[in-house]
Amino acid sequence: KSMTTASSSISIDVIQSPGRGLGAALNFGLKKCRSELVARMDADDVSLPGRLASQVSHMNECRDINVLGTNSILFTDACGGESDNLSSISSRITLPYSDEHGAYKMIRSSVQPSDAGFVAWAMLFSCVISHPSVMFRKTAILREG
Repeated sequence: KSMTTASSSISIDVIQSPGRGLGAALNFGLKKCRSELVARMDADDVSLPGRLASQVSHMNECRDINVLGTNSILFTDACGGESDNLSSISSRITLPYSDEHGAYKMIRSSVQPSDAGFVAWAMLFSCVISHPSVMFRKTAILREG
């Protein structure tokens, strides 16, 4: 299934992974991706307007950067449970698909490290990259495995 947004010429292909599990689906999607720049977001993730355009611009200007992420904000979902999705800066936000009350409560902000050496060291202990905020170069990821 292919969709084109009304406001741009961005084409999104919706495909179903033949494999089982998240890892298999991510690897399948990466192989099917026709773009060099890839942004990973799940169906329930939210980004600020302009995030993708800003990241594409930065990645085009800085060819030596292979992975680019942002800070994020954790907020409650519609049932009050914790969610790690990127959202807006305010403590109460309205999402395009919010419930009848229209508000989600911010839990905390998550400031990601920006120094490449520190990120590499910290990744030995836990993932310090907020996946809904990441854009990366497909060839670099495939090269590293």
